[in-house]
Amino acid sequence: MTRISSPGGLALAALIAILAASPASAQTSAPAGGGRPTIAAWVFKPKSAPYEGPNRPVWHVADIIAAHRGNPDWSQTVVRDRWFENQYISMGPGRKTTTRFQADTLSWFVVHSGEIRVSIKGQDPFVAGKDFIVQIPMRTAYSLETVSQTPSVRLEVHTADAAIVYPLADNPEPPPAPPGFEAVRVNVGAPGQSAATSVKTALDFDKDMVTNPPPRAPGGGNNFFVRDARGFAVPIRSAPTTVAATDIGHFHTGLAEFWYVLEGDMDVRMEGLKDLVHAHQGDIVYAPMGRYHRTIMVGAPMSTRLAMGSVTDSGASFTPYDGH
Repeated sequence: MTRISSPGGLALAALIAILAASPASAQTSAPAGGGRPTIAAWVFKPKSAPYEGPNRPVWHVADIIAAHRGNPDWSQTVVRDRWFENQYISMGPGRKTTTRFQADTLSWFVVHSGEIRVSIKGQDPFVAGKDFIVQIPMRTAYSLETVSQTPSVRLEVHTADAAIVYPLADNPEPPPAPPGFEAVRVNVGAPGQSAATSVKTALDFDKDMVTNPPPRAPGGGNNFFVRDARGFAVPIRSAPTTVAATDIGHFHTGLAEFWYVLEGDMDVRMEGLKDLVHAHQGDIVYAPMGRYHRTIMVGAPMSTRLAMGSVTDSGASFTPYDGH
């Protein structure tokens, strides 16, 4: 996510609400180069924002694939925090998931390699290839099948502790339950609208962003693909950027942020790390809540990152105080 003072910065819904609700007496100042006004303020920044569990500054997808060489079917968790649990998942040719849905949240995934037939109730099946972004609305049953001659690899994003549900019509036998749980029959409310009419479920990056770039969103912001009360995913495409060595970016107090590199290369200046974090196409970079971070696009001629995170009341971007 770019600095909030940048004209092309990522404008979270929470920040918009905060600025809109600010009293007229609040002292605001506009950045020297233009852009969104800022408010000088105090905020409680955590003294420590460690990397815990599987979380790390960067996971290189090439290293993950190499570690599982010889096994076409595997999964590896790369993000686990209080908001999300994200995995790289590989399925061999012809392999298919059970039909399922999430009870109260949407989910999404990015195809790194191979081809996946996506079957979503209420839509015609479609094939998602490299760099497709697919979102599944809540309470909408779906299944995935690898249709390429090689394994498909995807980064899958789920809300933490999401309830995965398996429709009886598609699963007459109960699915294997994880340790400490049992599969029981239940009734759950159906969605109000079908996914076919209410949500754009697939974004073909090459077609929808490279060949036919969309117009800028109203106000000069970015075009969110995934956005609801629990999470967002927005592809941000740009030429190489030049960033001053003193620019440490911003931090958040209500969310951790992570990026999937869709195209080119990306460096990230991360608070507490001596060296830049280097990421390439297919890699995922993670910034814990409370750490300053600054993304720097370095791929030529263009690079694209898929910025992702939760949407909360404290999801504003906090930049260093400059005396104004």
